[in-house]
Amino acid sequence: NDHTRMLDYGFSKIKNEVIAKEGEYATSVTGCDVDIPLVFDETVKVSSSAKENLIVEYNLDKNVELPVNQGQELGKVRFLYNGNIVAQSPLVTSASVPKLPQKSFKVIFFQMIKNFIS
Repeated sequence: NDHTRMLDYGFSKIKNEVIAKEGEYATSVTGCDVDIPLVFDETVKVSSSAKENLIVEYNLDKNVELPVNQGQELGKVRFLYNGNIVAQSPLVTSASVPKLPQKSFKVIFFQMIKNFIS
C-alpha cells in the first residue's frame, strides 16, 4: 500500500540521537547541606534536527529531606524545541544517602564561637 511505503520512507529519513543515557549524571540537588547527584532514569532520544536548538528545563524538588533511597525520584528534566516538549525523563538518585547524625549542642555552640572569633 502506498501510504505505508510513504510513511516508512519518511520515518527512515528521520534519525534519532541519544542526548542522555539511563544512569548518566544530570545534575544534583541539595538536601540537609548534602549534594545529592541525580541521574537520568531513562535514555532520552530526539531527532537530529531538533538536537541543536534544544532548551533543557530542570524541575527539581526544593525541600529534600534525608534519608533518600537509590532510585528515588527527586525531579524531572524536559527538553523543549520551539517551545514544545520533545522529550523528558525523571531524575533519580544514583545512590542512597542516609540521614546525618544530629550534632550535639556542645559541638554547635563551639562552632558558633569559632566562626564568631575568626
